[in-house]
Amino acid sequence: MYDNTPSKIRAPALGLGWLSGMDLTAELAPADGAIDMRQDVNFRWDNWAYEENDLYFVTLSSGEGEHRFPALCEMFGREDVEVELFTKFNQVILPGQTSITLRRPPVAGSVSVKGTGWDDLPFTILDRAITLSAPPPTYGRVFYHPRLTLRLRGPWRMRAVEQSGSADWQAPFAEQPA
Repeated sequence: MYDNTPSKIRAPALGLGWLSGMDLTAELAPADGAIDMRQDVNFRWDNWAYEENDLYFVTLSSGEGEHRFPALCEMFGREDVEVELFTKFNQVILPGQTSITLRRPPVAGSVSVKGTGWDDLPFTILDRAITLSAPPPTYGRVFYHPRLTLRLRGPWRMRAVEQSGSADWQAPFAEQPA
């Protein structure tokens, strides 16, 4: 939590604060062009999309108990928004592997590395590079909260309910390439 909001999502440009960010939802899906599945001549499926297109659509929306809107009225998709999500991303560490580069920048202090028995694996981190002190005996996984650069990708919506004073909103974003 930060800046007087109970939300774990950090997005300063949204101005979350008092009576906003009560129970936010973050919905992720691959962006257009991230998945282009085709069959080869041997009928094997493969993703023909360029790795540079491995981006996300992210929709942020309000939850129960929301009484104030974020600063959406000034958002028309002309600038990027930095968002730190509460959703844990994870990546696999293969047996024998001692280093991995995270696909997205991690939120400071959010990285953990676990073995298949949910045991903590010792590691060091420098920017997005994770280095284990020893390779995992089987598989391992790195968990982290990502920091994403997003831009509005369509119309946001806000709905106020007069009698209850509640605020309902939704904003669709697209991740921007690094």
